[in-house]
Amino acid sequence: MREEVKLHLQKQMLNENLTFKQKISLPKLSQELGVSITPIREALTQLEHAKIVEIIPNRGFFLPNITGSEAIGIYAIIAKLESLAVANSVYSKSDILLLHKLQSKIGSSKKSDEILKLDLKFHDLLIQNYDNDTLKSILHDLKIRIFLYECSYTRDSELITKSSSDHTNIIELLRNGDFQEAAKLVEKHWSLSIDFVKNGF
Repeated sequence: MREEVKLHLQKQMLNENLTFKQKISLPKLSQELGVSITPIREALTQLEHAKIVEIIPNRGFFLPNITGSEAIGIYAIIAKLESLAVANSVYSKSDILLLHKLQSKIGSSKKSDEILKLDLKFHDLLIQNYDNDTLKSILHDLKIRIFLYECSYTRDSELITKSSSDHTNIIELLRNGDFQEAAKLVEKHWSLSIDFVKNGF
């Protein structure tokens, strides 16, 4: 249930139905997910431990505000962890082909929400072969915390062009078996998001 609630909150953010400091309605979540309030409350409590939601006594559950400095810190951790995963992974020809197809779709899409979904899939694929489920779970939780920043990022066509260029270069390095250089580029790639936050979100 934790993952279902987390993904539902992510969808709400993507659709601009949930933003920083906004209260999360348990009855509404219960109705939308088709389960009782008790497991919803338990799932949100678990998400509070990962700082994805915030509990305010006598008021309820909220989407916490993530300041620019906090977001920059989170992005720096994401960069390191994703780079580590890439450096210690092996990629098949089918993996490379799928990465290329995802990037082609990103390059041809004009819809920011679609670009964001494809970008998430691209980065998920980059780390899927890394044999460390704990790291993957941590990365996923961290990316949920800065998801609203990513929503704004993908509305900037210039940044998407730069991001796509990085993706293409990462794919080429992986195709050539140069996983260490690919990992370095992955870490550098996240600096685009860091600079985006520094420049005013």
